[in-house]
Amino acid sequence: MKPQTLHRRQRRLLTLLRAQQKIVTSKELAAQMEVSDRTIRNDVQVLNKVLAACDARIETIRGKGLILRAADPKSAMLNQLAYAESSLQTKEDRAQFLLVELLLADDGIQADSLEDEMFISRTTLETDIRFIQKTIANRRPHLYIRRKGNSIRVDAPEWRRRAVLTKIFAESWDYHSREGVLLQDSLLDEEVFQIIFARTKAAVRRFSIKMDDYDLVALAFTIAVAEFRIRTGHPLDEPVPVTDGALKTAHIVDALLDELEGTLPTHFDGDERRSIMLSLSFRILPFQEAQVAESPTYPLDENALRATELFLSAMKREYGVDFTGDHQLYMDLACRIFRLEKRLRYSYERKNLLLPTIKTRYIFFFELAMTIRECFQEVYHMDLGEDEWGYFSDRLIVSVDRAAKQRYPVGIPVAFVSHLGRSDREMLVSQIRALYGNAICLFGPFSIYEREKIQAVKPELIISTVRLETVRSELAHIPHITVALAPNDEFYLRLNRHIRAIHEKIFFRELPQPPERYFSSELFITNLDASSRREVITKLTRLLIGRGYANNSCTARALEREEWSSTAREDGIAMPRVRMLGHPAETVVVTALLRKPITWAGQKVRMVFFVAVSEEDLPLFGTLLNYLSNDLCQKPKRNKLFQITSYQDLLELL
Repeated sequence: MKPQTLHRRQRRLLTLLRAQQKIVTSKELAAQMEVSDRTIRNDVQVLNKVLAACDARIETIRGKGLILRAADPKSAMLNQLAYAESSLQTKEDRAQFLLVELLLADDGIQADSLEDEMFISRTTLETDIRFIQKTIANRRPHLYIRRKGNSIRVDAPEWRRRAVLTKIFAESWDYHSREGVLLQDSLLDEEVFQIIFARTKAAVRRFSIKMDDYDLVALAFTIAVAEFRIRTGHPLDEPVPVTDGALKTAHIVDALLDELEGTLPTHFDGDERRSIMLSLSFRILPFQEAQVAESPTYPLDENALRATELFLSAMKREYGVDFTGDHQLYMDLACRIFRLEKRLRYSYERKNLLLPTIKTRYIFFFELAMTIRECFQEVYHMDLGEDEWGYFSDRLIVSVDRAAKQRYPVGIPVAFVSHLGRSDREMLVSQIRALYGNAICLFGPFSIYEREKIQAVKPELIISTVRLETVRSELAHIPHITVALAPNDEFYLRLNRHIRAIHEKIFFRELPQPPERYFSSELFITNLDASSRREVITKLTRLLIGRGYANNSCTARALEREEWSSTAREDGIAMPRVRMLGHPAETVVVTALLRKPITWAGQKVRMVFFVAVSEEDLPLFGTLLNYLSNDLCQKPKRNKLFQITSYQDLLELL
């Protein structure tokens, strides 16, 4: 029988009761476990639900205390409940569990103990430790895992241990639930955490702090972890330096911690308060970046301005996209870079919850944002991960939208063509206007025969209640979409794509030739036999090299690009890409259907589009990527893509 999942605190309570083999009061247990009586009572209720399967229960004897009654106190099932972590099925889950255990162990842990507790082999343990060293310990805040004989320990100061614990808790929080996560596998007292969380939310509201959900949760966990570590005898072991920005939050932190000290038995001294000031200062939303940037007192330094200039120049040089005329963007980027350097210097890295959406829906803006990586490294000598550079994508998107509003101050001109009666037409127009406001300027309704009138408003898009295949050539160049009397989600999705495409035309060129020009039968592969993303990319780039489309450096550069950030999508498609600088070859797309799906950076990939853009066509890079991502790979075409068996099938979808 697979054991019921219990979190670490509940397993510890069961272990204590098994060891006592006598009546013990809830107050004694609460003191031993450093939690409240209420938490003990709640955990007993949970334990009794799962202990029934083991012919055991925790009995409450009025006026005396608790005792474990079991037919066989040493049974294998009880052992598994007390020591096994049945939720640790994946490498990632085990790594997180291991890391928490190591962070809490002052003198390290014996490998044998970890094997017994987790019910894993020495080989699995060694694999998991290597995984931690490669993927977790190397991320900010950096950790060093030391091995000496059978002992494993984390070498890190107290502030760094706390930062990692906070990061683990915040990233495992359930943002889709009203109550959040049930603090599974944490040592935090639930009652204490709820007090801290409630007071933190109240302080954020009271002081009108602008903060997103992730940072609010992370701030609460920062305080909760600090409270737990202080209470368990682990104060900060080195002075905490503070920035000018952090000192500006002193009155907020003091007010919040004074409240908590009035409720909890824990005292927060000067270093503890300064540490939380730092955390708060890095979590406040970009200080309304534009407004602050206009203030002469805002401490933008030369490095932030230099990194910004390098970033804008890199996008123009490498992709042919010029944002240098947008002063607002310049200041937004400089402010964000300035704050980012401060956060990373103190190891306050954060998870980008919108990253999957950005990488698929705004694929080229993400690609552009990636150029900040080398610019930031040149100026500050610090590397950036995709979570960090992904945040720069939204500034670029806002810049494009801002430029669109300048070009279309009253909205994008859209012609509405309809054969419906007056009331139906008015209802449709009202629905569309209500949703899009000033984003579009709707002209009409026009009859399909009023071509001259339609042309006169110079529309960027035509919305029609009838198909326009019969429309004469003078209107054929204008994109159009059909709409039913009751517009569905597919219509609004298509309209959103068209609006986005019109905005992007300001910066990105249109494809000079039909999409099929970039595909060919010799670059179409079915049943590609590969077991890893490296093998897929190697085989596809070798095909390009062999056909004369790329030089020998193509493989290495494509693999390097993939290591920086995976191009696999949640829909089963991957889009590795490479810029063929210094090579005269034309721009092409290799299409490959895999013989069987492979795991590609955590995603199951069935189909691959490898995009190779020539130096001459760099200005078209964004347009081509957007076409693939937001047209070809969207429903209903995407469903048909997985069913194609020939190059002709692909052409019919292009």
